[in-house]
Amino acid sequence: MEASTEQAEAQPSAQEPVADAPAAASTPTYDESVLTFIKGRPRKPQQPDASERNTKVQVLQEEIDKHSARIREIKEIIDSKHSKAQPGGNNELRNKLTALRNEWQNHLVS
Repeated sequence: MEASTEQAEAQPSAQEPVADAPAAASTPTYDESVLTFIKGRPRKPQQPDASERNTKVQVLQEEIDKHSARIREIKEIIDSKHSKAQPGGNNELRNKLTALRNEWQNHLVS
């Protein structure tokens, strides 16, 4: 009887996994819902339709051009405002302000 129990212990049971046995090929250890099995060589992807791509590019280019034109307009407005604010651009106004200030000082002194 002891011999039969030793043989049973020496042979692994079908229910116990064997640590050094290779994993069965039919039981993957990864999530099958995420992966796809490829048999043989993977197929080369098809090139996208050039006319469809060109129409999308053209629409986007027109939008870029429209925004670029608006940026140029805004820069011109800013530049025109900066040119008016440069020193010496408002000499008449400064001269008039200085004359009024001097006149006010004369009234205060007298």
